[in-house]
Amino acid sequence: DSHIDYDLFVYSGDQSSAGPLIAQSTYGRGRPDECTLTRSGYIWIKVFNYSSSGSGNYSLGIEGPRILLDKIGIYYHNDTDPTRHYPYDSDRITIKALVWANDGQGTRTYADAPLNNDGYWYIAGSDGAMGIFANPPSLPANTTIYQWQSPFQTPTFNWTVWYHRTGNPYNQSNRDYWYETLTSTLITGWGTTTSFALGTKRYSTKITLGTQSVSSKVGEYATRISVRQNNTPQGHIDRATQYLRWLTAYLQYPEGNSDLYSSNGIPYEWGGHWFGGRTGNRVGDPNPYEGYGIDCSGLVSCGARFAGYNWSSWRQTTSGLPNVSDAITQAQLQPGDILNRTPTPDRSGHVVTVYRIDPNNRDRIDVIEATGKPPNEPPDRCNKVRIVSKRLRIDYLDQGYTIRRLR
Repeated sequence: DSHIDYDLFVYSGDQSSAGPLIAQSTYGRGRPDECTLTRSGYIWIKVFNYSSSGSGNYSLGIEGPRILLDKIGIYYHNDTDPTRHYPYDSDRITIKALVWANDGQGTRTYADAPLNNDGYWYIAGSDGAMGIFANPPSLPANTTIYQWQSPFQTPTFNWTVWYHRTGNPYNQSNRDYWYETLTSTLITGWGTTTSFALGTKRYSTKITLGTQSVSSKVGEYATRISVRQNNTPQGHIDRATQYLRWLTAYLQYPEGNSDLYSSNGIPYEWGGHWFGGRTGNRVGDPNPYEGYGIDCSGLVSCGARFAGYNWSSWRQTTSGLPNVSDAITQAQLQPGDILNRTPTPDRSGHVVTVYRIDPNNRDRIDVIEATGKPPNEPPDRCNKVRIVSKRLRIDYLDQGYTIRRLR
């Protein structure tokens, strides 16, 4: 305004907690100048007016974020043993949202507090379903994690849990796969530190900052945490106990559910042998594996590979398992042994692992298995990895199964 002289003072912070003067520009009558600010965060502008109609102080608080969101990732850290990227259900796990944002000084990685980046912040599942036996991706150790500064607006987060599902097959090699999503009741804000229940879950989150919002990867690319049970029923050797622990990572429970026998586990896929994750309609021969789920012999093969059974070919079918195991008697049966039935022209092959034996009745056992659609069982109990109670003689030995110990 050519009829007004005024001075412009710019302070850091907001009016209620004004910081130091960071810029000053004096304007003369009819001689407007520019004042360029590069500082990020909140600023408070004070105007001293020399107008002919009076004078006074005028304040303007600018409280919008001066930070631009780029991307967000969900990482987890095993605080009990950072090298154990497949944690036990007794481990303390920190799961965090890390935000990449430009604060005016360049793009940086932020969390709600400075984090010690020791190279063991994992993001398993973010590369899809097919990273078989490779260590999950992790945050590069040279990434500095900064604390989200108080001058920036406070973001909000919405956390989602992704549960992988499949339904009854149209036939053995034709199934649909999808995700059921629920709002997480375990994780809020930037993240949490807690012990996770055993089994596999996938997490995503969405950050909202004013009018900006960015989501992490979803579906099969959401961050997968696969947790093993620490206190499994005793095995006859340590390797068998480790094998059982790995099998429990393929179960799947709602948050807060501790009922071991209500698993809605990793979906069944004929020929599958990993944690799966893909969605859509899967049709055709089981070879090659297409990343949807896992089958009965795939579950045994994966557990054995993780537990250190060094077979010449790690992936075995029910026809091949007799070549990497020994027949034993019912009296020798222990948790970690398998019940295997090889296929014939008249019957299908199947294999289960003995999880628990009733100490008062050795004919009553609990098994862990990846099952398709057995006859005489409702669909909601099938097509997944599960733990189920059975009778050794009637359900297995009389149906052509043999008792075997992995070697």
